[in-house]
Amino acid sequence: TILRLTLLMKTTLQKIVTSRLYQATTPGLHYVNKWVYVFLAIFLGGLGVHHFYVGYYGTGILFLILSFTGIPIIIGFIQGIIAVFKTPDMYGRIVV
Repeated sequence: TILRLTLLMKTTLQKIVTSRLYQATTPGLHYVNKWVYVFLAIFLGGLGVHHFYVGYYGTGILFLILSFTGIPIIIGFIQGIIAVFKTPDMYGRIVV
């Protein structure tokens, strides 16, 4: 039992280290909390708030400028629905 526990701890630690290294060394990928992103995209997507949350400031400003047209509302809603179906990692984060 001690051997199994040690092996389980080792594999768990390897997963955590691998996840952190992958996140830190992969340019262009942003990990965000799934449900915060979904909420922001569906309810405040027309203002681009979900893009600011992820760190895409240029896209967020574009959504904010075009918010009077209604197009960002539709796009934000669709992005929120797509995010609902993404599988989160063990920390509840998704890649956006």
